[in-house]
Amino acid sequence: MIQLEVEIDENLPAKLYGDELRIRQILINIANNAVKFTEKGYVKILVKIEKIEEEIAYIFFSIKDSGQGITPENLGKLFGAYQQIDTKKNHDKEGTGLGLAISKQFVEMMGGTIEVRSEYGKGSTFVVSIDQKIIAEKEEKKTREVKVFKATGKRVLVVDDNKLNLKVINKKLVPYDVE
Repeated sequence: MIQLEVEIDENLPAKLYGDELRIRQILINIANNAVKFTEKGYVKILVKIEKIEEEIAYIFFSIKDSGQGITPENLGKLFGAYQQIDTKKNHDKEGTGLGLAISKQFVEMMGGTIEVRSEYGKGSTFVVSIDQKIIAEKEEKKTREVKVFKATGKRVLVVDDNKLNLKVINKKLVPYDVE
């Protein structure tokens, strides 16, 4: 089982001017890899403000996992197009090897940086730094209502053509003991 932890800096401005879709794609690519290469343990996503100067927010995103990690000799290949590292060990992992290459290009096109620290057998941490123009400092805090769906004693059908998505949902759909 994989534990997902998310921490978002409470000082993050309410609205920023930037490429929301590309930033989302970068984070999804990195988080998907973290889940794909972590059999058990955790994936932690952190969004933090480094500093704010003259209406610019210096933001960094960190995705850390307790997965298999990356050998030092493979770190240099990590952001290459169509590069899948440690193919013997990862023969059962799907993907084109484009996610990190595209993510790096997007980050650099936005004037940001992406780096990775990893220890083989202990996990990896990807850090993305991007500067964004602040449009609005704070909005009223809205409370989010979290709804829990329990289908006690029921069967649930999930259909998806992506094996990783199916693996993730399979881990999430665990029977609950109900009193």
